[in-house]
Amino acid sequence: MGEIVLTIQIAGKSLNIRVDETEENIIKQAVGMIEKDLKEFAKQSGHTDKQTLLSMIVLQNTAKMLKNEKNSTADEQIKTKLLEFDKLLTNALV
Repeated sequence: MGEIVLTIQIAGKSLNIRVDETEENIIKQAVGMIEKDLKEFAKQSGHTDKQTLLSMIVLQNTAKMLKNEKNSTADEQIKTKLLEFDKLLTNALV
């Protein structure tokens, strides 16, 4: 599969972006989420400035991403400990 050019619209601005064909649906889904967040933030905050709203969305989503990365690291550590514990139990029962 190759690259395609998508025309997307975020905050009233049209953008042409080049993406791998396999990412087309993900990009469209992301655009939909951003537009939804724009409306929600505008309604909640009373802001109308698109740059301010987009900044708020970037901050929120980056914080979520960092939290997810932290949780993922903790999950990996738990998984490692459980595997070690499983080995100890297996060896004790043999």
